[in-house]
Amino acid sequence: MSQLVVIAEPDEDLRSKLKEMFEKSSLDVEVKLFPDTISALLAIHQGLDPALVVTAQEPADPKNPMTGADLCRGLQALYGVASAPPMIVTVNETSPLMPAYQAGATDVLLKPFRDASLLSKSHMSMEHRKKTPAPPAEPRKLTAQSFQIACRLRSMTDEGGWLFGSNLVVQELGRGGIGVVVKGMNLMDGELSAIKLLQPEHVHDEEWFSRFRREGRVLTGISHPNLVTNNAIGVDSGINYIDMDFVVGTPLNELIETSGFIPEEVAIGYIAQIARGLEALAHHGVIHRDIKPENIMITDVGHAWLIDFGLSKRKGDVQLTQEGEILGTIAFIAPETISGAEPDIMSDIYALGVTLYEMLTGEDLLASKTTREIFLDTLRGKTVDKAESSLSPKAAEIIKKMMAVSRKERYPTPSALLQDIRAYYPEAFAKGLG
Repeated sequence: MSQLVVIAEPDEDLRSKLKEMFEKSSLDVEVKLFPDTISALLAIHQGLDPALVVTAQEPADPKNPMTGADLCRGLQALYGVASAPPMIVTVNETSPLMPAYQAGATDVLLKPFRDASLLSKSHMSMEHRKKTPAPPAEPRKLTAQSFQIACRLRSMTDEGGWLFGSNLVVQELGRGGIGVVVKGMNLMDGELSAIKLLQPEHVHDEEWFSRFRREGRVLTGISHPNLVTNNAIGVDSGINYIDMDFVVGTPLNELIETSGFIPEEVAIGYIAQIARGLEALAHHGVIHRDIKPENIMITDVGHAWLIDFGLSKRKGDVQLTQEGEILGTIAFIAPETISGAEPDIMSDIYALGVTLYEMLTGEDLLASKTTREIFLDTLRGKTVDKAESSLSPKAAEIIKKMMAVSRKERYPTPSALLQDIRAYYPEAFAKGLG
């Protein structure tokens, strides 16, 4: 009886060549072709049962990036780690080999590879599977108990992917004080999402649980091209989650670290986009309260997204902080908040001003300073003084009005900030509209 080989390869010519190679070989196989890893996973979920999967590591669509390593973890979620079919991952010369191996690939081949190498490895993998039958397939489900155990690992997908509701969890994207964010692929339509899971230790902590639920609801009714969207909030298998848009991009702080600084026109364009997002939030009475480069994602075409609404609050929401408690990252906290005032949209504008300063100078205002020193610099307006002496007059003027210690001298709204950007930087303003 023929064995089924599934091939997921975005290059149409190579895909056809691989099919012909397998069919002309001495291997008794049937070949099914797929243009990407997502369609292959969906077909396997719907009943296709391959004896071998051959896939490219590089995603077919950079805007919907499901890699070969993600496919490995997806198969582990559907079958169980011990029962997943063997996988051979092909990798471009410019891509690292380790991600595929770490995800559990049986073998990795560097392109261009010899036909004989792939056929030999395929034969060995399928023969080993026939001689060493795997246990019955059983989905690797993420439950409250398994999630608690997985959170102890460096990454919760280190030992394989997970089935969570109707999603395959194929990669951990990051974790913070309250939750773990994972990449999920919906088994109904193949759409990718970023799913934030409330860490187990916070489930019974009323304050953190309330913050998590608030984050899920805070963007209700708000849709804007520069704000990540929350698609759903709920509980599955005892785990609280928020299902969000999957944003493909690079955190702004990484761009600053890599390049040293961001060119002025480009930086102003990013600020204009985030200011428009803040404008939409302000219209609905929402403040972000944690504006910083780490919470801004930049796509490869320069589109800016504001993410992570874990500290956000709508007007009228119940106060969750204790008296005297300050939330946020210290270098981005406005002077009035340090003095005990409640944060508002002008506090967000201040934090966006710090972000602009770091983009233009490459200076990390947290580096080599104590909390007290940073707070004193904030209250004295020291960063504004430095901006006036080191930046262009236009940039220094905008930063001065974004970061003014006196609220009377600061931009009162994102709209006021955008008016000056339009006047001083018409080209950057216009580009930001896209």
